[in-house]
Formats: sequence, C-alpha cells, structure tokens
Amino acid sequence: VDASYLKDSDGTEISPEKVFPSQYSNRKEYPGLWGAVIHEAAHAAHTGWLELLPASGQLPEGVNRHWLDAAILMEEPRIEHQQLRERGGDRRWLRACTKQIVMDEGGAPSSKGAIAKSMILVGGRAIAGVIDDTEAQSIFELAEAEFGADAMAGMKQIIEDVMDVADDDMEGMLALGHRWVDLLGEENDGTSG
Repeated sequence: VDASYLKDSDGTEISPEKVFPSQYSNRKEYPGLWGAVIHEAAHAAHTGWLELLPASGQLPEGVNRHWLDAAILMEEPRIEHQQLRERGGDRRWLRACTKQIVMDEGGAPSSKGAIAKSMILVGGRAIAGVIDDTEAQSIFELAEAEFGADAMAGMKQIIEDVMDVADDDMEGMLALGHRWVDLLGEENDGTSG
C-alpha cells in the first residue's frame, strides 16, 4: 500500500502527513488505508498454508502453477472472511479498502481472465461478507454473461468452499485452485497478468 491510496471517506486524496493511525478517532478519516492495514494483519494471522510450500520455491509434486496462483488469489477474500469471523467490526474498514483500492483499479474487466480475477477479488469479497452482493452485482453479471450460468454457479461454489478452508490447509487450497482452473481453463482462470 502506498500513499496513492490515501483517500478520505469521500474519495478525496489526503496527505500522508495527516495520517495518525494510533489515534483511533482518526481512522474514519482514511478508511481505505485502515482497511488495507487490517487486510495485511489478516494475512499475518491466517495465511499459514503458504508457509508450507517448499522453501526452494519449487511447486509441490504434481501441482500446476495455475492452481497455486488461483489459490493465492482466493486467499484474499478468504482471509478477510476469517477476519470478520473474529472481528466483525472490521467490515467497515475492509469494505472501504475493497471499494477504494480493489474496485477502483481502472474500470470494468474486459477479458475472460480479468473477469475471472475480478470474480475472485470482488465477487469473493461479497461471498465473504465484506461488501454487499449489490456492490458486486456488475461482476456477477459479467461473469455469467462471459462464462455462462453453470460456470458462474461453479465459481461461486468454489469461492464459498474457500471460506471454510483452515488457515494451514495447503492441500485444500491447492485443490480449490485446481477446481478453479479446471472450470475455466488456464487461459481464462484470471491468474495471468
């Protein structure tokens, strides 16, 4: 996260010199930034499975790179879901982060791969309870139009299943990444670019 994401609740950029996160009352002045801090703390608390990958950087035997990349993308809404299970009050901040950073990255996705990635990063956050379904509706509609109703139902089911994976379940995350890639194909799975 860099200073380009410092915005107030109205979306107006604010100066980094005016950010004092140690003063709780000031957090409302930059909800997206505070949400990003909470998001990273959720990674520290809940992304245990990535530490189980071989230290050599090699993929586990029989694992396709696309499966791992899909699992890593799905980790983003998964850890926020875990955070909300523990600290429901953080939804305000995570929602602001999603709206100000994730959803404000250059307009609607235009390729199948970009739509699949948005389905994970935006649609996944609706499934996780971070944003409302209505806030992800345009992504849901794009995904269904591009991939079809059956694939859309499959994507949602995979993302729902991700929410229940334990923090240290590498095999479970990789299996869900595998299902995602099998459903959409490597060229459209959202892991490239």
